[in-house]
Amino acid sequence: MASSTLHGNGDLQVTFASEGWQGQQQRQRMLVLDSSFNPPTRAHQALVHTTVSHFGPGYFDSCLLLYTTRNVDKLNATGASTEERLAMMTMIARKLVDSEHLATAVAVTPHGKFVDKATTLAHQWPDCTPYFVLGYDTVIRFLDAKYYLPTPLNDALAPFFKHAQLVCADRPGYGDIESFWQSCVYKNKMTRVVLSDPAIAQLSSTLARQQAHSNDLDTIVDPDVANYIREKQLYSSSK
Repeated sequence: MASSTLHGNGDLQVTFASEGWQGQQQRQRMLVLDSSFNPPTRAHQALVHTTVSHFGPGYFDSCLLLYTTRNVDKLNATGASTEERLAMMTMIARKLVDSEHLATAVAVTPHGKFVDKATTLAHQWPDCTPYFVLGYDTVIRFLDAKYYLPTPLNDALAPFFKHAQLVCADRPGYGDIESFWQSCVYKNKMTRVVLSDPAIAQLSSTLARQQAHSNDLDTIVDPDVANYIREKQLYSSSK
């Protein structure tokens, strides 16, 4: 199933769903990879694979790639358009179906805060628990009280932890990870996973945009995504 329209004011729109997605009415645990996907990289795929491997085969019933049109840190999104990002996400979703043996979908939401995303998913699939897998750097922002002022952090995060689980993937180069895990008051509410390949862990969408017109792009993103970027001539002046 696929949809080519992005119109409407809904909280969530599924734009692609693999075979078997509609049959997952009784899904219990959904792995959610939320990102800007500008573009999706091999690190995104590795996040899904690492999380699935950590929890074990059969733990997750489905996987959702979720794109937010309103990022709380990036009010003026640049680079690929929404349609282009969703097209690249769909390429990755198809690969994940084969590699992780999970019914996989792509969706878009206007909500920028994870609390609102978790609530939206709970309304869409009330019997399902979404597991948001985030890189360590994103978790730091997620737990930053400034995004929730004047509401106290504990009160602000309560709806998220009521509806969802949080998976934190270590990502080198973004501060003292060990100190974070020792001092974080929310560590009992998070599952820690580690990307085993340091080279993959350091890949980013920023790097992909910088190398969009070099041969190095093929080492950063999936081959289909690389071809799409070249065909569309994306990121011609990206930093």
